[in-house]
Amino acid sequence: MDPKLQQWCEKAEELRIKLNDEYWKMNVGVPYDKDIIAKLETQNGEHATVFLKGFKEPFSLLLDATDSVASARTYQLYMDLHELRKTAVASKTQRFNGTPVTWSTWRQFVSSASDDQRKQVFDEFVDLVPALTPTIQKRFKIIVDTYKEHGLNPLTAYCTDHRMTLATLKRTMTHLRDGVRHEFEREWKHYTQEHLGREPRYYDDFYFMRNAIFANLKSVQFDPIACVLATSKELGFDTSRILLDKEDRPDKYASPFCSFVKVPEDIRVSYKPENPINDLSSVYHEYGHALHATSIRKDLPFWTKYVTSNGLNETFSTLFEDLIHDPVYLERKVTMPKDVAEDLVRRIRFSRLFAVAFYSANSLFRIDTWEKDVPFEKWDALYAKHYKESMGIEMPGQYWQLHHILPESVMYVPSYLLAEINAFNIAREAKDDFGKHWWQEKAAGIYIKNLMKDGSDSEAGTFEDIDATAFIKDLTAR
Repeated sequence: MDPKLQQWCEKAEELRIKLNDEYWKMNVGVPYDKDIIAKLETQNGEHATVFLKGFKEPFSLLLDATDSVASARTYQLYMDLHELRKTAVASKTQRFNGTPVTWSTWRQFVSSASDDQRKQVFDEFVDLVPALTPTIQKRFKIIVDTYKEHGLNPLTAYCTDHRMTLATLKRTMTHLRDGVRHEFEREWKHYTQEHLGREPRYYDDFYFMRNAIFANLKSVQFDPIACVLATSKELGFDTSRILLDKEDRPDKYASPFCSFVKVPEDIRVSYKPENPINDLSSVYHEYGHALHATSIRKDLPFWTKYVTSNGLNETFSTLFEDLIHDPVYLERKVTMPKDVAEDLVRRIRFSRLFAVAFYSANSLFRIDTWEKDVPFEKWDALYAKHYKESMGIEMPGQYWQLHHILPESVMYVPSYLLAEINAFNIAREAKDDFGKHWWQEKAAGIYIKNLMKDGSDSEAGTFEDIDATAFIKDLTAR
């Protein structure tokens, strides 16, 4: 490696570790230092500029450096958005744990609220979106302008990073949308009738339904942490470098997440308890991220360790989450009664159908915004259009601004679906080679670790030949 590039990478990793640590504290709702974040973001942006002036390769580092400059220019807006979600998006009519329901607590609130209460808060939040809009709009503009300065745009950069063409990305997202829509709508009607005695409505969104459908299973007792740790060990993974935060703090980020503070030595997982089944799903997903990060070779170049595509990042988290879609796994490893496990898998199947329909809408919306250069003022209407096409129901277009990824990332959402297909194919190969209960075979663990260890150079990181056909067929089979 060029000695100057090596020196640059060492400093870049040092700054990244410090920033990741401070953002971790902010997102788990413990004291953090805004001044330190400001200083580190400035330093990181200046350091990234050094790369952009002195180097053009590797591409992944060019893209990452551009993102670092954009982050340095917009970190305050990101923090403002973080605060606005807790303060400006707050219900005047409903409370949770003694305080007004906010964006940070509404997923927990909806799991026990009445139908009328949920609608009231949902409508309140949609009406409060204008408090977020200027911050989101300004941040997006700065990021996209930064991309343009370096000859990039979010869509082409995303496709290059995933080693796929735009045509393949669009075809795959459309195939998923059209492939699951009929079965999804049938199942949505079934579960809203079962739980609510009526047809689906716009406020029966993904985050509510994935709680509601498991309401009758809340009495099931298991420890998701113990379960995922046992399986990780059985597959031969070392979990000693993974820190878990499961405290339910008011200011904690609503979505579960994994922070790659220092790859592969310091990886951290956070989640807020919702209900036992979602906790199980969240823990397995985030531990999949963590096991991936801790399996990456320490001796790899900085960019190969840290700058992996979003689709590859989500692949192994999805692979581990998919373990709980197997009723035999739930019986043997989570110790669920057979009838409960089979019922749970049926309900998880609906949650997955909902996720594919929802994220295909989000993905096609985001692709359209960049490919057609749609003015920000028209994004709400565009989102409403894609939501209706994927979900079969009208949704206020402003809803995308309340999502946990869409208002923050210029191009991330297709990654969940690319990873779903990728993980399905990896699991299918593991079954062929190690048996249908591959999750208890150390040889399968070696196979998976071999896919993880090379970081961004993993053979699982190429998406041009991805085919959703078998995945859709399996998901929609009754």
